[in-house]
Amino acid sequence: MNSPDAVTSTPEPDPTAEGVAAANNSAEGAAPTGPAPGEGDTTRPAGGAEMVGGDEAAGGGGERAAEGGQAADGERATEGVAAEHSWHADPVLDVRLDGRLLRALAHPMRNRLLGLLRMHGPQTATTLASRLGVNTGATSYHLRQLADAGLVVDDEERGNARDRWWKAAHRGTYFDESTLLDSDPELALAYLHSNAQIYAENMFRAIDEIPTLDAEWRDVGMLSDFVFHLTSDQAKRMFDELLVVLDKYRTDRTEPLAEGQKRIAVQIQGFQRNVE
Repeated sequence: MNSPDAVTSTPEPDPTAEGVAAANNSAEGAAPTGPAPGEGDTTRPAGGAEMVGGDEAAGGGGERAAEGGQAADGERATEGVAAEHSWHADPVLDVRLDGRLLRALAHPMRNRLLGLLRMHGPQTATTLASRLGVNTGATSYHLRQLADAGLVVDDEERGNARDRWWKAAHRGTYFDESTLLDSDPELALAYLHSNAQIYAENMFRAIDEIPTLDAEWRDVGMLSDFVFHLTSDQAKRMFDELLVVLDKYRTDRTEPLAEGQKRIAVQIQGFQRNVE
């Protein structure tokens, strides 16, 4: 584990296998379109304004290819590296948020419910209530709100007169951050706060589970932070390159786990940090 607030112009030579988060990205855990919380992914793409959601929150998936540039110390940074990745929105499988959909997702429980459906597949309000530790009335109400917004639908193959099954209507969520911040900053910030809350809860849960992990997995996760001196272009390129690395390990979450595999969540937050 690395000490916080390490200020450097180049990454420390520690391995970068991170844990915790792959959210709002797929119904029944289809391969994520981009990084959104815990059962989900939220990633701010290197491109800047757009975010894509995964399984438990909305988040990134940038669409800007990285270019070569000058590193903070004046040396050429990642020259020759093609920072092209596949975390892009699919017009059929994914949904792009507007003000109406943002209102539906601004509540943290709705954000998490949608993420759970995308990660674990169709479920009932009762099953979801058990997962979240709340009463069924609460999950039923919020599921109906998500249904009114077109974000979840009935699973007609499973539902019956007694149990209503729900499934996510889309694989992932894309969020045009700059546009929505300009048009409705209060609503956009509420949505981002909802995602951040889910990410924090995921991390606390992962820490609490460390004592129960098998010995071979206890040193696999990562809880670190790094501080860099970068221009906006360099920062965008760095995030794009991180998405390229994630592409190498991308799997189809609709497939069952193979022997020896565990579900690994990667949560990425990169932001400007102003410290006086």
